[in-house]
Amino acid sequence: MNNFRMISATVLAAGLMVSAGSAFAAQTWTDAPKGSGIDIATFVAQLGTFDASDVEALVNAKSVAVVTYSDAWAGASEDKNAAADQAQAMDKLTADTGEIEKFRAALKANPKAMKLLEEHKIALKRVIDIVQSGKGDVQLYVQS
Repeated sequence: MNNFRMISATVLAAGLMVSAGSAFAAQTWTDAPKGSGIDIATFVAQLGTFDASDVEALVNAKSVAVVTYSDAWAGASEDKNAAADQAQAMDKLTADTGEIEKFRAALKANPKAMKLLEEHKIALKRVIDIVQSGKGDVQLYVQS
């Protein structure tokens, strides 16, 4: 009977370790292609307001697409709005420095977020914003 208990305890412990390991699966980080920024009007509205939940969204994300801000709205040469969208994005970057600094301070205060940025060689001063998809995916907008 004691052997059965020891085997049962071992199987139970192994099962818990496997399920705990799958709960902490690694995030997938990718470099987003040029022109992959969300709709500029949506982005501009979001950037103007600091959202503390973005930090937790980064920490808990399944996947993170790193979007380089300078070409997030770059389009094909036939896209007449691409240049205007990119100019609007750059203007907004200058106008919303206070909100961006609040966001960076929140990231800096979160050790898990800072560890993720360090692991992916992204300096805090490059981070501009996070856009949540609502499905566990985020876009991390960074300066080049």
